[in-house]
Amino acid sequence: MYDVDDNTISITRGDSAAFSVIIESDDGSVTAITDTDDVEFIMKNGNETLLKRKVNSSTLYLMPSDTSGLPYGSYTYDLVLNGVPAIKDAKIIIENEVTF
Repeated sequence: MYDVDDNTISITRGDSAAFSVIIESDDGSVTAITDTDDVEFIMKNGNETLLKRKVNSSTLYLMPSDTSGLPYGSYTYDLVLNGVPAIKDAKIIIENEVTF
């Protein structure tokens, strides 16, 4: 399971997810992402890079293996558009798995 609220991503550890990526400027205008743009998601724990993933066609895909080995808790991520940070140090929360 996953949720996005004001750039904060919450995802259950080991789950897959597909997020639509929308980049807004400070004035609220939306930057259109085209096929020629290079968009990268970078997940970090402090200064340590944990994951780099390319965004394809404005969609970020996370696979179960991307989070399955991480301890529960809060991390940060950046979204980089053509080499320039568009979102910097946003929060991603890895949550407990649901068991029955």
